[in-house]
Amino acid sequence: MTYISWALYVEGTTDEQYLSVVLPKLIEHLTRGADGPNANIPETPVETFGNPKHDLEEIAKKVCEGIDAFHILFVHGDTGGRALANQIDNRTCALCDHAYRRCNFPPERCIILAPNREIEAWTLADADAIRSTFDLRANATLHGIPNRPAQVENIPDPKAAINTFLTSLFNGRRRRIPKWPYARIAQDQSIDVLLQVPSFAAFIEPLKVALRGLGYPRL
Repeated sequence: MTYISWALYVEGTTDEQYLSVVLPKLIEHLTRGADGPNANIPETPVETFGNPKHDLEEIAKKVCEGIDAFHILFVHGDTGGRALANQIDNRTCALCDHAYRRCNFPPERCIILAPNREIEAWTLADADAIRSTFDLRANATLHGIPNRPAQVENIPDPKAAINTFLTSLFNGRRRRIPKWPYARIAQDQSIDVLLQVPSFAAFIEPLKVALRGLGYPRL
């Protein structure tokens, strides 16, 4: 059995809630049945980094201090609007570069996660997971949410789409509109469905490269 520990750099609390559930599911999905030992994957990141008060060099220092605790570092950065998209390399790849220069953390084990616009788009990809989360019938219409997974990439404002759906579902009920349940949706999502979202599928090959170096050469 191989222990595959992982750490996470995120830009926000809700990003952490979602990715902390999805990423171990993804690693398990890729290694299940692969030519290699059974994988023991922590259900949560062994380290979580990310503080807006710290620059990337300071975060890389923290990464290097914990380097013996994890094999893979996932680095998240929303692309958002054009300004954020133009800065994505300075917010993600740059951290990998800093960690490599400071403590020789292997670049092939530093995996960039860059949802199109925001992580909320990924949470909208699996309609069945949303129906299950909110206990809706199998053919229930989801207002503001696309029918096909890849279409979430075209939503101009995923947070607004979530608000539209929640308002349509709970407006008029005698209770407050709840917060979006990032972790619960992640638990119900199918990895095969998420892989139909281009920005999610984009980091699968880099992740496979990292896993090949950890004992799965034919992955």
